[in-house]
Amino acid sequence: MSRHIRVSDARAVGKFTDADGVVIIEFAKDGQLAMASYGRSRYRCQQLGQWLDKRMDELQSGLIESPWDERVEQPRCKQTADMFGEQS
Repeated sequence: MSRHIRVSDARAVGKFTDADGVVIIEFAKDGQLAMASYGRSRYRCQQLGQWLDKRMDELQSGLIESPWDERVEQPRCKQTADMFGEQS
């Protein structure tokens, strides 16, 4: 059983990179779309959360297209594979 991205994942990336804010968009294998954001301050967190809610609405309504054709499975890019320590 897989799990989807969580706020704790975005927070971990933000702390690791010392970022002011982080947004993660997950296009899961099961067809689900999940998003998480982290902001260093409460204000930044609110800003990113509101911005991300709008992007989710736009993706779900088709105003923003998915970055790939769902019918064709593409290999992961080398940079992503390197980031996660995968064999390319």
